[in-house]
Amino acid sequence: MTTASQFAELAAKFRAIAIVSSPDVEMPEAPAPVPPPSQSPLLALPGELRNRIYRLALVEPRLVLLNRTKFVEPALLVACHQIRHEAAPIFYGENDFRIPVPNYDSTICKLWTVKVRAVRRKYDIHIETSLSRGTGHEEPNWENAIKWLQRRHSGAVRYQMHKPSSAPKHFTPDMMVLGGMFAMAKELQDKSWSRVKKLMEEQHRILVAIDPRWEAKKAVEAVPTV
Repeated sequence: MTTASQFAELAAKFRAIAIVSSPDVEMPEAPAPVPPPSQSPLLALPGELRNRIYRLALVEPRLVLLNRTKFVEPALLVACHQIRHEAAPIFYGENDFRIPVPNYDSTICKLWTVKVRAVRRKYDIHIETSLSRGTGHEEPNWENAIKWLQRRHSGAVRYQMHKPSSAPKHFTPDMMVLGGMFAMAKELQDKSWSRVKKLMEEQHRILVAIDPRWEAKKAVEAVPTV
């Protein structure tokens, strides 16, 4: 029987290796089983205790801020297949994730969309995700914005900024226009992008009239780490 002190020791051990921001552990789809499940002290515990340890090790009290260019998983999720199968739904389903999108760069949104779809297919869970503009002082960038709109239209990205239906009081006029453009990109998915893009270009003129910084300029998009 596992004592309270033994449980606390195991929880602390697995919490220590479950580092979301570890730069060395990316999110593989099929991690190698190391060590073998038969040798894992964690898997010798009853399932209820394992779930308690997973939650102590993997569930964050605050938002989990995603890296701007790549995904990183806790090391615990790549320990072995069985632990990943048991712990992944807890990590993805019980945390709130935030995507940084400075300068309207949707790179991480695209990568996260792929990951979310794969996890939802496998575990049938909801993954709570919100967007953050970073410091809030980023420059508008039309090239990044139109690329994001195209990705939204194609379904490559499922997230968008400035939803008109939930517009808070701090929304500026250009945010409201851009929110409408995102809604348009989603609603017109049955139309060709070339036709939709012409409508976006018309809206772009309104953005520039509101804020000249929306004038077209060189895109600033991070290159994802492979």
